[in-house]
Amino acid sequence: MRLSELLRNTPLAVRVAARTVPPPVLVDRREKEVGSLKGTIWIWRVKSSEGERYYRTEIWLDEGGNARVFCSCPYFRFHLYYALRRAGALLARARGYQQASSRPPRLKNPEMVPYLCKHLYACALRI
Repeated sequence: MRLSELLRNTPLAVRVAARTVPPPVLVDRREKEVGSLKGTIWIWRVKSSEGERYYRTEIWLDEGGNARVFCSCPYFRFHLYYALRRAGALLARARGYQQASSRPPRLKNPEMVPYLCKHLYACALRI
């Protein structure tokens, strides 16, 4: 799934909430292979809107423009992880995410729309 599709799928409420995210700090940008595909990964440290926590966001783009994403925030875990995994747009993380990945978010994202959390949205606009 292309990054432009994930941006376009992101609901207006999440886009508006992304404005409250403090500017992300780019931690690393490097070439990385995922499976047999080559691409570039951007890793950010993003402060929560409340200012109490930091989240790790990762966006990986292959040479064809397809994206895989990850964020350590609870919204991503319980609203988006399952849908992004089904769409092939998840930059896999196993530890601590088994519960979120095994059940669809029937109440929070019943249509299983793959989109970005506010932290990923804020970061994606900087690529």
